[in-house]
Amino acid sequence: MKKLITLIINSLFCGYVATLCLISLIEFYSWEDKILAIIIIVGSVYIIAFIANRFLPTNIHLMGGVLDLLSGPLLIAGALACFAFLEPWPIKIIGTFVWILIMLYFPSHINVDKD
Repeated sequence: MKKLITLIINSLFCGYVATLCLISLIEFYSWEDKILAIIIIVGSVYIIAFIANRFLPTNIHLMGGVLDLLSGPLLIAGALACFAFLEPWPIKIIGTFVWILIMLYFPSHINVDKD
């Protein structure tokens, strides 16, 4: 039960981070402001996660959670981008295949629990 609560908190927390980053990318006009806002958001989230990890029975993993939330949209957008921007047809197919492999296997290698 405690692990389920931690997973729910992790999903909500990572959704909050992704939403704040997307809102800051849309609302700010210059790239300097956008980058500064994302740095502040991620820094404050890591501080909050560090404090929350002291009280929760299992740790919150931010990067793994954010990649889990964004893996579906990134998989679709990346495959469409490969078809839209790569010019010769063999490169489009190879690029799409490589993108799908990266998106399916990369998140599993980021947060490998050492428990």
